[in-house]
Amino acid sequence: MPALPFCHAFRPRLPLLRFPFLVYVAYLVVMLSLRPATAAAAVPVSNTGECGVTMSCPTALAGPASCGPPAGGATCGAPAIASIGNQGGVNVGAGNPINVISGNKYQREDDLPALPGVLGLEIVRHYNSAYSTVGTTPGILGRGWKLSYETDLYVIGTTLQIMQADGTRVIFSRDANNPSLCSTANPANGRMQILKRTRGEDYAWTWPDGRVLNFDSNGKLLQIVAPTGEFVSLQRDAAGVLMQVTDPQGRQLRLRYPERAATGGGRFGGVASIASPVGTFTYRYGNVLPNGSTAPAATVGANLAGVRYPDDSGRIYHHDDARRPTFLTGISVVGAATPAPQRLATYLYDIDGRAVLSVRGTPARLATGADGKPVKPARLVEGTGIGQVVLDFATPGQTRLTNSLGQITVYRHAIVGGEFRLLEARGAGCFQCGVVNMRYGYDRLGRLVDATQLATDGEALATQHTELDLLGRAVRITRHTYSRGQATVPTMLARYVYADNLPVPGMIARPSVVPGKELITHITYGTQANDRLLPAEITDTGYAPPVDDRADAEPISRTVRYRHDLHGHRIEVDGPLPNAPDKPGPDNSDITRNEYDPTHGLLTRAVAPGGGVTEILERDAALRPVRIRTSDGSVSQTTVLTRNWRGQPTQVSVVAGFLRPGRLDLERQQVRTLTYGYDIRGALTTITLPGNRINRFVRDGAGRITQRILPDGSRIAIDLDTEDRARATSATSATSATSPDAVVLRSATYRYDARNRITDIADPLGSIEHFDYSNTGQIAALTNALGTTTRLTHDDNGLLVAQTRADNTPDAARMTLTRDSHGTPTVITDPNGVTTRRQYDDFGRKVAEASPDRGVTLYRYDLAGHVVARIDETRITVRYRYDHADRLVTMGLDRSPALVAHAYEGTRLTATTTVAEDDPTRVIERVRYQTDALGQITAETRWMARVDAAPADRDAALPGLSMTTTYRYDDAGRPTSVTLPDRHHITYRYRDRPDAGAATSTGGALREILFDDQIVVTDIRQSILGGLTGYTTGSGIGQQIEFDQRGQIVALRALTEARRPNLEAAGSWSQVQAWFKRRPIANGTIIYSQANHYDAAGRLTELRRQTGTTAPRWTPPILAEHFDYDRLDRLTTSDADGVPTRMRYDKGGNRITETTTQTARRYHYAAGANRLIALTQSGTPEATRSTVAHRTGASPASASDDSQQLQSAWFYHSTGVPLARWNVGPISERTDAQSLPDPSRRIVYNSARRPIAVHDGANRLLARYFYNGQGERVAKS
Repeated sequence: MPALPFCHAFRPRLPLLRFPFLVYVAYLVVMLSLRPATAAAAVPVSNTGECGVTMSCPTALAGPASCGPPAGGATCGAPAIASIGNQGGVNVGAGNPINVISGNKYQREDDLPALPGVLGLEIVRHYNSAYSTVGTTPGILGRGWKLSYETDLYVIGTTLQIMQADGTRVIFSRDANNPSLCSTANPANGRMQILKRTRGEDYAWTWPDGRVLNFDSNGKLLQIVAPTGEFVSLQRDAAGVLMQVTDPQGRQLRLRYPERAATGGGRFGGVASIASPVGTFTYRYGNVLPNGSTAPAATVGANLAGVRYPDDSGRIYHHDDARRPTFLTGISVVGAATPAPQRLATYLYDIDGRAVLSVRGTPARLATGADGKPVKPARLVEGTGIGQVVLDFATPGQTRLTNSLGQITVYRHAIVGGEFRLLEARGAGCFQCGVVNMRYGYDRLGRLVDATQLATDGEALATQHTELDLLGRAVRITRHTYSRGQATVPTMLARYVYADNLPVPGMIARPSVVPGKELITHITYGTQANDRLLPAEITDTGYAPPVDDRADAEPISRTVRYRHDLHGHRIEVDGPLPNAPDKPGPDNSDITRNEYDPTHGLLTRAVAPGGGVTEILERDAALRPVRIRTSDGSVSQTTVLTRNWRGQPTQVSVVAGFLRPGRLDLERQQVRTLTYGYDIRGALTTITLPGNRINRFVRDGAGRITQRILPDGSRIAIDLDTEDRARATSATSATSATSPDAVVLRSATYRYDARNRITDIADPLGSIEHFDYSNTGQIAALTNALGTTTRLTHDDNGLLVAQTRADNTPDAARMTLTRDSHGTPTVITDPNGVTTRRQYDDFGRKVAEASPDRGVTLYRYDLAGHVVARIDETRITVRYRYDHADRLVTMGLDRSPALVAHAYEGTRLTATTTVAEDDPTRVIERVRYQTDALGQITAETRWMARVDAAPADRDAALPGLSMTTTYRYDDAGRPTSVTLPDRHHITYRYRDRPDAGAATSTGGALREILFDDQIVVTDIRQSILGGLTGYTTGSGIGQQIEFDQRGQIVALRALTEARRPNLEAAGSWSQVQAWFKRRPIANGTIIYSQANHYDAAGRLTELRRQTGTTAPRWTPPILAEHFDYDRLDRLTTSDADGVPTRMRYDKGGNRITETTTQTARRYHYAAGANRLIALTQSGTPEATRSTVAHRTGASPASASDDSQQLQSAWFYHSTGVPLARWNVGPISERTDAQSLPDPSRRIVYNSARRPIAVHDGANRLLARYFYNGQGERVAKS
């Protein structure tokens, strides 16, 4: 970019001629004598004072203010409707935010976020303190503010300079060889075309994505055109003042200005109101000079003082800096019902006008005592200093940031390619800062090409490099790490190929999981002007790795096609599954079709694969959906939304019903309604669920959630520090008449290191977890309350590659991971050295697994990514079939692919049919489901054939058992009754009214359960956070459950209640009395108690039980059990009343011994696997030891010893499926070392690892088990 000696700060053409020549010369002298960074502050005030934008007055200071890098602009570079954004690629904001390089205070205010649709209407304002100086001509919304449509073009010499609404600047230079074109050094800025008109030159600025901004000869924006042809029109009056904005959907903003008489006396004539589809926004200007200011009163006339929203809430803008009374120093919010303003933010500036402080609410202030002195230990006044950042610009090229905790971050920066660029950010950062501990590199045009992650000590860890082509498009992205400070060989992450000059890639290539191959995405775009940047077809081609070394990698591919209408709306998505051969559509293929309103171009109807239809039936004045209907052919659900002016839903009602031919069944309609409440900031405060169950959210002055009050009155609280970190959390119970004080159920505190990483979690019972970090920032170790450490190792990409539990102890167990080029674990070695190998294809799907425990399994997929086949190493294949609507239809084997078949009505599962594996014509189970219109199951009918039934057709009437269970629900969706197959019924009752004296609602908690109208459980005491704490049985026995502050059960008690028992359950009560063989027990007597004790790590260490008694002078004994554990939390000792059982384990967690005072058992596992093959017990002679080893494959040493006797042996298929289990009886003396003792019992398993038969020692069948399609045991013969 050629350097300019100076920039004209004047609007071109006629306004320039009105400016006195001597003043113009004086201005140039002043400009040339100033540094670029301070030139804006030295611009002289207009000689006519403040004048309205509709008045004929000099506007010489409306254009660019300096030749150096623009000080203003959004800090994160995001594009807006008329702003292409900052091209630096790095967030340079801190706090609310402040630009850490220039000190510019930037603020974006969304009065009306963009409405639905392409280029939807919006009222968005941008503020830049760099353009808020006294000498800068204000925009139509006040000094320093611009409406998002206020992007202006200035002709300055041979350049065209665009001052964008967000404050950033783009400069084009005229092409000497083609005066109708302009070029820019950075292709990412797009291109400029000069159009000759009779009235002068017009300008068309085309962005790389195809958006076009059209300017008139005065540099005023007239039109914004989307790449698909839709456009926004800006209507102006004869003086070029913006009067109306019309979006492609026909919605309008109408800007009203004060009458000329109202702007007399130097009053600012900015926009007074903007009428929009959601209501009118009003703006007021001017404020009182701050104390100590010596500026003229007219100086603050153009300050934006406030905005009022359609609901009469609004914002107040403060200007309290005496030196710079035009600078924004804070924002407050005010509500219609709460006129007292609430401070949202505060900003301070240094003597040079740079913002040096940003804070939520008010700046940090030390709390003081009654004597006015700071309290000790020092603390801040509650609600002050939240998110506070202080910036120090004293060192050129460096900014020092101090966050609210006093932690430091240092930013290094420079001018690169004529723009401010961030070079490095190191330190603790802040919660509203960009990424820290990063270093950045740029090319000569200031485009980001390198991003280097830094360790906490500044050492380079990894760099991502982006190679750009001549048009500024990424063509290759690589990543390299560092070893001893030296860069390693780069790894290619992606490469891009473009068609012609399109800004979007036609091909993207990434490394394949198969070495030397690539995963390639081919993208074909439309051929018309409206869709040339829209994908018409996307094809992924890659590879699945070979299963063994003898095979080649298998190519894989999938394609999705898109169609668009003349306006670029996507009207069809087709794929990746193949289509039906005849008339493909949503009913028979995976095709989605969309329809749009011809007037405003918004979606009206979408048909998904399977025929599910979503329709937008109604929109509000802003064209936001307010009535949406979904139907699947059998059920229709209509969602009705009530919205506030922001578009937030205040009520959502779902009306559902079944569809009869041609109409909706009104008699069976159901309604569910939710309501939402918001505060004056628009933040969510309440959610009311059906049944009047209310969730409340309590926020602090900064708008952060500090409490959530649940429907039953229990609370979750979070104590946040000024950096938005949780210092403490707690869960408390609800209050009631019987419990007026809330009880803390659980709580925790948190500590952090200097990098704001969590280091410790503790609760009132002690430490819970401690975290240590590596130099790269990953968690390196976790230490529990007992001091046991789990150590984590990560690779150069930050991915976990090893985990060692109980590190540096005899119990240490290490697991390792090896990953493929996509970062997916492919080799997992457990602490026993047992290795499982997995292979994934380029689409991330697991295609093979080889495990010593489970054998080899292969997986096959359809084009949509569903598993369609699972093959074990014996070539037994389980097959799955899905339809085009993503629904599982059948599951079975090769010889019987439809063992289980599912039937649907729309999206609802209505039936499951299971047939016999050996006879597909014989139905063995059928389940039918009925649901209500909201999808809740109302009936389940299960039919099961007799296991001895003769073969029959699946639709024939078969002998068997039919069982129907029905369900009913209340209007809140809670179950109210269940009728069982035997016609007995269960009833549920809820607490829908608060108990007397309760401070909060009950939240609709369950109160009692009845069986055949007889109470079996009543007075259920539970809370959402505290769980079940007690109940009373129908026989009058009360159950009490106590928890500690970790949610662990510490006590159980059963006692007689003080109330009369339920007479309907007198039989049960009589049984209780008979059990004690005493007279009726006095009310409140404890008949059973249990106490649980835990160690610091939350493991159960002692359990004490005691039964109650009414016998005089006799106390029942306490039965105690004690438990010990190793460092891997495995039970090592269980001592029941002095009789211990001790356990030992191998590194992988398999139990290897179990010893009591009477016996010693050993568990034996297959070599190189975790499969249990034998269980031995004391007493086996040498012959048996050798036999176990011979038959099971275990080494003789590991199988047994001279004192061990074989108890059980397991035999497996090579796939890891158990074939049989032999339970061995007493051993008689034998001399044949190769013979097993006769088994007393043999258990046979099926391929699903379920027992299907039991044989005795003579191989006689003792039992046979039968299962349904869900694997549940349904019969025994």
